[in-house]
Amino acid sequence: MKRIERAPPLARVVFLALATLLLAPPLARAQGLVAQRFLDAGVPAVTRRWNGQDYIQAAKVFASGKAGLPRASDADGEAVLARMTSADNFAYDRDETLPLRLRMPDFMDLSQGSNDIFKQYLRAAAAAHPEDWAPELSRMMVFALREGAQLVELVDEFLPQMPHDSTYATRLQGLQHVRQGATSIFNGAEITLTEPNGFTHAQRLAVLSAMAETLPRIKEALPAEYRVELRRRLDADRASFPEPAGRALIDDLQRELAP
Repeated sequence: MKRIERAPPLARVVFLALATLLLAPPLARAQGLVAQRFLDAGVPAVTRRWNGQDYIQAAKVFASGKAGLPRASDADGEAVLARMTSADNFAYDRDETLPLRLRMPDFMDLSQGSNDIFKQYLRAAAAAHPEDWAPELSRMMVFALREGAQLVELVDEFLPQMPHDSTYATRLQGLQHVRQGATSIFNGAEITLTEPNGFTHAQRLAVLSAMAETLPRIKEALPAEYRVELRRRLDADRASFPEPAGRALIDDLQRELAP
């Protein structure tokens, strides 16, 4: 007669699992941390969404030289790069169940911090071979486009809520200036499609795809004159994208810009 093996009680299973974790050597436990080198330097954890203050904190750490800028070729660096260029980080700012007075300051911090990080990458690329930094710069550009689209949405949401008091005209002018930042971002993205910046064709295609993704949300913030100019420039860019996917994206952009 065979002996029937009984499963150990759940409490015993939990106890054994905890004991294994707690008794493991410190180094073995540390190996389970994601982007530990950056975490130790003060960069926020990459296993959660970042808020505005997280971007400001990360920018300060990178500027201090404690960990250096994240590189796509490094496992820890790739984890940080993936987190700070994730559109998931806009979730809080997009949550319309929360008051705009809470979301707007957070987004402004996010924008300030991410722009600071982007500039650090640009300075690093200017001091070296641009192609060495193309993987990081192309992904930061894609994130900047999505950031610009989020900026336009928040400003458009805020405009109807502004009280018509003695400061209305001044604040309206300030917000319009902020919206113009989206034009600068889009203009910079279009330039990267053809300039000799070391981007691979796949990286240029990723930027072009992000432009097509965000233009429906950004286009109302683009001045009419720039829309005409952009259509002309995209026609010239078409030669750099002979494959059907690239041509289809340019066609999408042209349709959005059509008068």
